[in-house]
Amino acid sequence: MSSPFAREVALYTTVLVGRAEGASTPSTPVADIARDLVMLEDGYGVHIVSRKTGCGP
Repeated sequence: MSSPFAREVALYTTVLVGRAEGASTPSTPVADIARDLVMLEDGYGVHIVSRKTGCGP
C-alpha cells in the first residue's frame, strides 16, 4: 500500500492531467505541481489544527 502522500499526489496528478488535455499545457511538470498542491494542503491543515489565526477567508 502506498503512503497517504503518494495517494494524494496521484489524485492531483489525475486531476491536473485531465484538465491539461487540450485545455492548456503546464510549463511545470504535472508531478511537481501535484506534489506542491499536496504540501500546500497539508501546510494549511497544520495551521487549522493548531488554531492559528489569519488562515480564514
